[in-house]
Amino acid sequence: MKKTVVHFIGVFLVLSSGGGIVLSAEDTLSLREATEEALKNNPEIQAARRKVESVQARAGQSTYLEDPEFTLQAWG
Repeated sequence: MKKTVVHFIGVFLVLSSGGGIVLSAEDTLSLREATEEALKNNPEIQAARRKVESVQARAGQSTYLEDPEFTLQAWG
């Protein structure tokens, strides 16, 4: 019970100390917009995307098999 009261008071203090900030519908960010922004601007995702592109480019270059080799060893 005490934890619930403490949490409620904490949430109330955080929300009431907003200084009168009012967000309109234009100021909100949807989940889809946030995901698109993260995919576009995240350097780790960009590096992974470039790595995949370079591997795909190299895979197209090596379209032939190496020459077969035969080895024979004779003992005694």
